[in-house]
Amino acid sequence: MKEKKINSTQYTIQIIEHIEAELSKLKETLKEAASSPKKDKKEYRSVREYEFCGMWKNRKDIEGLSTTELLSKIRREQWGIV
Repeated sequence: MKEKKINSTQYTIQIIEHIEAELSKLKETLKEAASSPKKDKKEYRSVREYEFCGMWKNRKDIEGLSTTELLSKIRREQWGIV
């Protein structure tokens, strides 16, 4: 069996045709994406709007303590350190 040889010009033309076909597909995809309705941007809430924020504000046992003092207190109570 003889193999059919393709010369470099024919091969180059095939590559260019393939690239043109892929570009056409890409253009169609971009047109579809541009014409589709835009999704609304997700609105982000402030952390302060969530239920867990401020859950410590009315605690009398930690009132007036700094973070460092609070951690020391918790460690003493949990680890039995006096």
